[in-house]
Order: sequence, then structure tokens, then C-alpha cells
Amino acid sequence: MAIITLTTDFGNKDFSVAAVKGAIYKQNRNVTVVDISHQITPFEIYEAAYILNNACFEFPDNSIHVIGVNAEKSNDTKHIIAKIDNQFFVGADNGIISLLAKGRQLTSLVAIEQFEAPNLLFPELHIFAKVAGFLAKGVHLTKLGNFVSGLKEKQPFLPSIEDQGNQIKGKVIYIDNYGNIVTNITQPFFEEVRQGRDFKIHIRSVKITSIHSSYTEAVASESEKEISVDSKKIAIFNSSGHLELTIYKSNPKKYGAANSLFGMKNMDVVRIVFD
Repeated sequence: MAIITLTTDFGNKDFSVAAVKGAIYKQNRNVTVVDISHQITPFEIYEAAYILNNACFEFPDNSIHVIGVNAEKSNDTKHIIAKIDNQFFVGADNGIISLLAKGRQLTSLVAIEQFEAPNLLFPELHIFAKVAGFLAKGVHLTKLGNFVSGLKEKQPFLPSIEDQGNQIKGKVIYIDNYGNIVTNITQPFFEEVRQGRDFKIHIRSVKITSIHSSYTEAVASESEKEISVDSKKIAIFNSSGHLELTIYKSNPKKYGAANSLFGMKNMDVVRIVFD
């Protein structure tokens, strides 16, 4: 049974997600539809790419991934199907798919031209759902559009090296469900610049001087009741290899979390200063 995933910035309040699922099943009932996320910050290209890059390539070969983020078609933005590392992606050529293709094998790229929509406002329903349904039936890409030569490029959002190699300037690229702050600073980049030196991570007025291998490692020698506020402020490299700033077992709905307590949001600056 074919797998179709959905990643959108629709949220879960409105009818949009259910309508797209209904259209997919109307096209092909013999599929499994998986929600990756519908909580992408509206129109956030880099956030969508981060989520997709960490989820889609865990699926079986020939899974189909529908991307409903900033998906409106324009003179400069086509609707496309891309095959990357044996995964199909259906969405707008707005930079998300080019970020997913970095370092991977892009084997096919087609501009969708075979479907008319009653309006331009909901391509996920009127076009992407149909395309995904046909792909799940094994319809070849050439039946759905024409091959094109290249993606609209969006460069990865990379940290910079400043102060003659004594400082890294990174930015927040994602805030997760726990309020953890994910930066664009990866472990290989950090270690290459660090070269064994001591460091301080600066998040506004907060300073962290160590990076742990797990959330619990930082408080392993203390009981739950004796953990100090300062010792709860933790830096780790998360499962995707990005520097993550967190507060141990914080509850965003009760006490606040790293993003609110540190006063951080997407694209805010995080600095690492080396001694």
C-alpha cells in the first residue's frame, strides 16, 4: 500500500487538512495518509525544510510527500514533482525542495501541467491531492507534466564565523513542541571552529558553558527536587545534529520553556564565543 504524507502550515482548526485527505482518498482509496506536521509557522521555508529533512527520508522508497507551505503558483513559481533519494515530493518550487535536495540525489523533476484548478487559492486540494493519488497508482511522472531542468535554489541558512575565528554567529531555525530552541549550528561546524577551546553560548542574557550528550546527563548527580534553575539550562546536539538549547523538563503550558524564558524566537541570534 502506497504512503502519502502531508506537511502544511494549515493548523488543525480549519477544514483544510480533512479536505485534502478526502480528495486523496477520492482519487485512490488504497493508500495510507500520514501527517508529518500541520503546525509549520505560516510560509516559513526553512522551518518546513528542517521538519521534512528529518522525517521524509525515514519512509520506505517511493513514498509521496505533499508539501502545503507557501504553495501558491505564480509566474515565478511552478508546481512540481521531484524524486529525491527514491522519495517523491509534490509542492511548489519555492525553495523547500531545493533545500531537501542538497547533498542528495535528484533523479527526476517535472512541472505539473495536466490539472486545471477552479481557482489558485487551494492547490493542495485541487492539484497536489490528485497528483499524489495518481503517483500512488504508479502513474509515471511524464503523464502528469513535463520534465524541467532545475529547481529554484534556496541556499541553506548557515552560521557565520566572526571575530577572526573566535566567535560563531548562528540563528534560531525552529522551536519545537517543548519550546526547545534549535539553531543552524551543527556539531561538525562547531567542532571545526572550536578546535578544543573553551566556549560560552550566549542566548540574550543567558550563558551556557557546556554541551551535554543527553537531556538527563546535565542533572544526573542531582535529585529531581534539588535541581537548580541554572542547571536546568542545557545545550545539546539533538538527533539531527543541530545545537539545541533547552530547559530540563520544562512545561510550556505551566512554567514556560526555553523559548519564552530566554525570550527567543525564529531567526534570533545565538552566539558562541571561544576563549
